Amino acid sequence: MANAMKTTSDRSLDSFLRTLEQTSKIVSAIRPDQWQNATPCAEWDMTVLVNHITGENHWLAAVFSGETVAGVGDRFDGDLVGDNPIQAYLASIELAKASITPEMLEAHHGVSFGDISGHDYVSQLFMDQLVHGWDAMMGSRQTVELDDELTAAAIPVAKEMVAYVGQGSVFGNTLDIGTNAADLEALLGELGRSLAWQPPEGAVFK
Repeated sequence: MANAMKTTSDRSLDSFLRTLEQTSKIVSAIRPDQWQNATPCAEWDMTVLVNHITGENHWLAAVFSGETVAGVGDRFDGDLVGDNPIQAYLASIELAKASITPEMLEAHHGVSFGDISGHDYVSQLFMDQLVHGWDAMMGSRQTVELDDELTAAAIPVAKEMVAYVGQGSVFGNTLDIGTNAADLEALLGELGRSLAWQPPEGAVFK
């Protein structure tokens, strides 16, 4: 079977690996007193956010080892980061990277949103980890220059995922930001995010 995602390319794996490196630097800079900070994910604090992207890496490793969604069950539904979210996230990256082989990229896998190739799965996770890296940056009050090439490459992936799974099912409902937005604003707007995000009144934000 051919790849189902139009945005999958021979650079998808490179984009994913570069995004993991970028996001790991952001996560590694989160201060100990910031784990309860609000994030652009409305119901997630920093701990839940990092737990989520840690879980994505565990899912990749499980799927690429031949496990099924049913076989994994609720294994990754709980706390995956314990009292050291940074180390847990970094360890999950190494686990994910170790699972990636040419054979698993070519193979097709059953995931929560359908049957897709390993190439497609990596492409989707590239976009997801990139945007959640921005979420972590905002939630921890960091100022990081995100990789412009990665940001631009994630826009068509976001558009395709929204079209495939529906509005509100990826991150949030797409915002109308016009046609002349810069790449980061365009990417965030596609997923219901805004560069002007501020924590809700009364939320923890250190």
